[in-house]
Amino acid sequence: MRARQRHLQFVDAVRMTTPAEQFLLDVPEFVVFRGETGPAELQICSPIVSGTAVRLRDGSWARWVGGVDLLRLQDLAHKPIHSRDLARRLALAGINLDKATTMMAWCVREGALAASLATIR
Repeated sequence: MRARQRHLQFVDAVRMTTPAEQFLLDVPEFVVFRGETGPAELQICSPIVSGTAVRLRDGSWARWVGGVDLLRLQDLAHKPIHSRDLARRLALAGINLDKATTMMAWCVREGALAASLATIR
């Protein structure tokens, strides 16, 4: 039930906000993955399977947001990365750039991505 609510909230965010505006307001210049990962029961094409997911601020677990695997995000942002570079890398992986930026803003709000004080040299 929570997964469905999160999905519908994400879809509403995509429709209601210009992704570029959302991105500029919610995503720091440099980000790093800060989500806690752990074992969770995941629904994949109806069956429930054990897997790894990311804990959200409300204590629930999620693996995908807007079709984006959060573990892919973890791989890409395991060390500080410029947010625009992260968005571009997600786009290269086949994720629409607008969807990627909206998803990143959502992940910042949920604690999966956090601002990084370190800059890349």
